[in-house]
Parts: sequence; C-alpha cells; structure tokens
Amino acid sequence: MATRMHNLWDVILKMVELTAPSRPTAAMDKIKRRADFGTIASSLHDEGNRIALAHGVFDLLHMGHLRHLEEARSYGDCLVVSITPDRFVNKGPGRPVFEELMRAEMLAAMSSVDWVVINDQPTAEAMIETVRPHSYVKGPDYVRAEDDVSGKISAEQACVEKFGGKIVFTDDITFSSSELINRHFSPFAPDVRTFIHSMRDADQKQPLLDLLDRAEGLRVLVVGETVIDEYRYVQPMNKTPKENLVATLYNSAEVFAGGAVATANHVAALCRTVDLLTLVGHDAEGASIQQRVKDNVTVYPVERAMAPTVRKVRYVDSNQMRKMFEVYHMDDQ
Repeated sequence: MATRMHNLWDVILKMVELTAPSRPTAAMDKIKRRADFGTIASSLHDEGNRIALAHGVFDLLHMGHLRHLEEARSYGDCLVVSITPDRFVNKGPGRPVFEELMRAEMLAAMSSVDWVVINDQPTAEAMIETVRPHSYVKGPDYVRAEDDVSGKISAEQACVEKFGGKIVFTDDITFSSSELINRHFSPFAPDVRTFIHSMRDADQKQPLLDLLDRAEGLRVLVVGETVIDEYRYVQPMNKTPKENLVATLYNSAEVFAGGAVATANHVAALCRTVDLLTLVGHDAEGASIQQRVKDNVTVYPVERAMAPTVRKVRYVDSNQMRKMFEVYHMDDQ
C-alpha cells in the first residue's frame, strides 16, 4: 500500500511539474525584438547612456566571442548585442545549429551583455537605425572593408556615422564559428561528409564555381502555391475570468512571402531570370505578389476566385519567443 501511494505521489508531482507555468529567467528578460526595442533605446539615450552595439549570428559561442563582447562593453555604458534571425542566416545547410532564441539566451546569460535584440532584417542597418549606437563594434576580420566577402561593412559604417556614431574594431583572438561547427557539429550524414572531404581533397572548388557561373545564365521556372507567413507577437496575461483560456496582449507583427515565392527568391539569387507560376487567391495578397519578389522574378499568377491566398498566422509569446498556436486561412477544396 505504501509503495502504491508513493508511486501515486510521484505521478501527482510530475503532473504539477508539467502543468506549472514557465518562469522566465533574468537572462530572458534581456531579450527583445527589434520592433519592441526602439522605446528602450530612446530611454537609454535620454538618460545619457553611451551605447555600444555588436551584431552577428553568434551560432556557437567561443572564447573569441567572449573577448570580443567584453571589449565591446568597454566602449559604452551598456552593450546591446543584436543577432541575425534564423531565416536570414546564410551559412550553408544545417545552419544555424542553434535557433535564434537559444542563441539569444546564451548571449543574454553573459554579464557583459545588457540587452539582446533579435533582428528582423537580413542586414544590420535597421538595427543601427533603431539603436543609434555611439560605437558599433566589429571584430578584427572587418578592419579591411575590401576583405569583407559580404560587402556589408561599408554600408553599416555609413549608417552608424549618419547617426553620429563611429565604428570600432576589437583586437583579440579570433576563431571561425563555421569552421568549428563544420568540424564538430556537421549536419551531414557520414557518407555525405566523406563525399565532401573527397571533393575538397580532389580540389573541386573551381569546377563547383564554374557550375555556379553556368547557373547564372539559366532561366528557371518555379511552380507552386503562394503562402503568406505572418507572425503575431503577443504577451500572455492571465486566464480570463469567464472563460477557461489565456488572454494575450498584442505587441507587433511581421509578414513574409513564403511557399513558392520564397523558393523563387532563393533561386533568383543564383539565376539571371526566374518565372514563378503560382496559385493565389482573389484578394490583396494575391494582387501584391509581384511586389514581394526580387527584380529578376516574373510572376504568372493563377487566381482562384472563390478561395483566399493561403495565409498562415503564428501567434508567438514575445517574452520567450515560442510559438503558441497557428491559424490557417485557406480553402483546400
């Protein structure tokens, strides 16, 4: 009887653990989205704080990052670190290894970091405009703008100086996160890794570059359905007094073109001309598809008069950046 009661008590404790509301840590309180950080940045400026801003992917924190951020903190009264969101990380298959909230939480746990902001753009200029830093801090790899393969550092410097700030470069040990990840966190199966290593050993870099050059002249047809991806960021409040549900407070939203439109935009980065044959609804989203694609993509919409353009709305807890539920606007008949 005692053993049975003990087991029952274990079950009850487990149920309490599973149903107990999650409590954000102090590190989580540092994490914000760019759309919500403008007010905080204005307050920091009004209070006379000098702000240092560092930006990057920070997929795998290492000693180089630690030294870089500690030095960055010395350039201001507070340090803001912004990260590239998952959808804009362009470092190859399987990247980022850690999704954006995990990367943000790791950074927020560092004592030298005062705020972590998840960017909503592929480049840092929007973050710079929001934060208006006195110092924009980059690593020693970016000292020579001509060596920056992304070509972004010059635009970022111009944006910083437009708001009266300056760009500074740290000077300490550096490591390559990508090299460490490729060596220790490879997303590929063993046979694929063997093939990649054999290609490297056979010096196949130039043939691959030649293939990419040939792809540039291709005209590609993408066929598929347009999907509008919307993310609505809300703050959970309390259970409503009359219903058994949780009320939320709306904060902000982001809308992206997904489905075949996203595929066409990716292909357009490699090929000169892309045609997109896509299914849309008789609505504003369907009519605006041409404005959602790159300049070298031509849209040929197939309109369904009695159905909307597919729209997937995700409601996201803005405190912990976790999806709560999704609502699909569609008619798949």
